[in-house]
Amino acid sequence: MQPAPVYAGDEEQIGFPRWVISDITHFLDPFWDRQASYDLSFPSRDFVREAERNLRLTLDWSRGHRGAAESLWKATYNHPELLVGLVDFGLRNIIIGHPVNRCAIAAGELNRALHESGAAWELRKVKDRLEYFLERRVGPAASSAVMALRSVGGPEAAHMGTAWERAFGRSPDPGKAYEEALKAVEAVAIPVVLPNDATATLGKVIGALRANPSRWSCTVTESTAQGQAPLEVAIAMLDLLMKNHTDRHPPIVAITQAQADSAVHMALTLVQLFRSGAIAKK
Repeated sequence: MQPAPVYAGDEEQIGFPRWVISDITHFLDPFWDRQASYDLSFPSRDFVREAERNLRLTLDWSRGHRGAAESLWKATYNHPELLVGLVDFGLRNIIIGHPVNRCAIAAGELNRALHESGAAWELRKVKDRLEYFLERRVGPAASSAVMALRSVGGPEAAHMGTAWERAFGRSPDPGKAYEEALKAVEAVAIPVVLPNDATATLGKVIGALRANPSRWSCTVTESTAQGQAPLEVAIAMLDLLMKNHTDRHPPIVAITQAQADSAVHMALTLVQLFRSGAIAKK
């Protein structure tokens, strides 16, 4: 293929530092030959054509398949964010370019290169599928907690997983991330606080906890320096999550990416508190 692009733009915005582009090129090289698909159920899959459709591109086919492939690669020169999308698409369809028994190795090599280069992205594997995807790098503890929650399952895990993907995935949707984070907390808090209320909401949960704090136990027992009891701190977090959901009721204010990121991390803590029994009825 063509030489690796050299971007003049902001590496933080692009997500791929200049010094990792050669590793990305190495990962993508096997995808360009339309006859090289290793997906035996779809032996004629064409990475270039599929990328054109899925990434909503218009490629130059006037010189045939090779010309279209070159036009796709050259497009990443002027639109660096396209390279992020192209790598993500390749990871999700890794069997087009890499043999089944080499997919994990290829993905692992790319992930190591991204980590060592300080890229803003890292790889995640789709559970029970030979697929990977890009995710914005976050703290390893939070990321591991989400993965552990997903493996256990349940409605709160499903909502939390969607919230995480919408906040830190390649195509972020802050509003959806915030909504799903709030739903994850509701899914785990309502059965604990208001198990018999079919119309319960996060607001009702907060009201019930505040109305009768003595009915609830908390495994954390020491108050803060300001004299707040642990349960009061948890209630304050629930209240912050609910009141900062600014696109739910008029006046509508769009959720920012920073709001969504904070909400997801806050929700993860709250879900763990209720799910583990750290907050429970006496």
